[in-house]
Amino acid sequence: MKGCEIEAAVREAMMSKKAFIVANATTITTKRLREEIGQELGLSVESMAGVKSLVKSLALEFLAPAQAEEAGSKAGPRTKKAAQNVSSEITALKRVLKLATIRIPPRVFVINKHKEESLRVALESLLEKHGLSVSSSRKRINKVKKRLEVERDMEGIDVSNVIAGGRRQ
Repeated sequence: MKGCEIEAAVREAMMSKKAFIVANATTITTKRLREEIGQELGLSVESMAGVKSLVKSLALEFLAPAQAEEAGSKAGPRTKKAAQNVSSEITALKRVLKLATIRIPPRVFVINKHKEESLRVALESLLEKHGLSVSSSRKRINKVKKRLEVERDMEGIDVSNVIAGGRRQ
């Protein structure tokens, strides 16, 4: 298949999966979507790499109207004070995450772009994953920070080169 033929086939496959993409917006990744479409079309991973941006843009195109409908259908208008309260909670969560050097995946913000409440829940679950909360003490935050720094340092070390045992004399 040529480049333009692959793009046309991918567009058609994406259109057939539109309902699936919208229904699974919070769990499906563009990588997984590319893999499924590649399998469906019988294409290799290498040939699907050329349509990476096309798959992503079409998926976002499908999700934008769905998110707008969802935002418009929320019951009752929110007051300014409630919105400020939620955003201040998000700010506090982000502050604790930053102090503990916990990295927030960009995907969290993309998925919860227009949903402050679900963003707050996602950030809280990220803190809980590391054993923290908004009201965690500075001591506890520093303990998690140190543990994460050690984990990141150990990430690049090949443990097969480590010599077991004490020093030789």
